[in-house]
Amino acid sequence: MDTSKQYITMCDCSEISKLSRTYRDSMSFWRDKDCPSYFGDPKAVFLPRQDQLQEIYCSVMINKKEVFNLVSEIFRFANTNPVSEVCKSMEQLWLAFVMNELYKKEWKEDKWI
Repeated sequence: MDTSKQYITMCDCSEISKLSRTYRDSMSFWRDKDCPSYFGDPKAVFLPRQDQLQEIYCSVMINKKEVFNLVSEIFRFANTNPVSEVCKSMEQLWLAFVMNELYKKEWKEDKWI
């Protein structure tokens, strides 16, 4: 699982934080003083695994697209979106894909816009 500073920063946003309630029993949380949201008060950041990101995407898009198309969708995203060049793990790529598809946000200069 990706626990890099970049992935922690990418996951430290309201969209992913809201999703964390679904995975409360998961071991996919990060608590560290170096975390951008720490600011003197410990806060856990949900770090979704690749399978969780796929589940999040499919739970919203399953009625609109066949699961079979999931592979072609991520392939298209990786080949056409410049953020895929800065992703250093599959979790980062899947997070960028989910944020783009579900929230219309892109990762630029260490923040979602």
